Amino acid sequence: MVSKAMKCGKYVFFVLNLILFVAGIALIVAGVLVQSKFNDYFAFFSGKVNYASLFIIVVGVIIFWVAFFGCCGSFKENRTMMIVYMIMVVLVIILEIALVVAAHFNSAQIEDKMASKMRETIPKYDLSNHEQGIGFTWDKLQKTLKCCGVQIISDWYDGNSQMEYLQTVPDSCCIEPSVGCGKVGNHSLTSEYVKDTYNIQGCAPALKMKFKDNEIIIIGVISGLAVLKLIMAIHAALLAKAFSKEYQTVQ
Repeated sequence: MVSKAMKCGKYVFFVLNLILFVAGIALIVAGVLVQSKFNDYFAFFSGKVNYASLFIIVVGVIIFWVAFFGCCGSFKENRTMMIVYMIMVVLVIILEIALVVAAHFNSAQIEDKMASKMRETIPKYDLSNHEQGIGFTWDKLQKTLKCCGVQIISDWYDGNSQMEYLQTVPDSCCIEPSVGCGKVGNHSLTSEYVKDTYNIQGCAPALKMKFKDNEIIIIGVISGLAVLKLIMAIHAALLAKAFSKEYQTVQ
């Protein structure tokens, strides 16, 4: 058995890992919710996975198992498990830092690719059938974010000859959407009428801002957990040393 001081430290370590264990579950749930929240928008990317949500889920699963390992190691007073736990935590911290830095420095490329993919889908918007696929995604995006086109409303004329010919934009561009409200007629897309009737902000900047808001929250949570994990790694090293001394004393 360990000394009273280390016994107290062991229980504190167990409780902290229990908190980390719950945090891991919370991250998994958060990742699933983010995936669900943005899933429809990713029709622009031919059904590719939302890598941000996948990253959150993976981090949550790793934290879940590392915390579980820490709880078992402290409860059994096992020095080897504490050392392995410490190594695992340090590796997780390094991995998280590397991924966050990589995501930050590649954000511009991701945003450019997103805008490019969105622009590619404009010609595929069918005014007669937009209840599913690309049309559904565009309508939901424009209604939710109060936007129109990729960078500006005129993107619909530039990229979709059918709309330019009929002098219309999707009804989802309207400030107050209704059937047939997208009919622009002879009005110029830069006229005051258009500015008062339609959302003229592009969806790429609006979507970028939405992602940024979530990115700040994600980075904040991961940073906070990284500090906690670093404290846990130091605590694990101290416990491993204490368990080793107590084991030698018993021997």
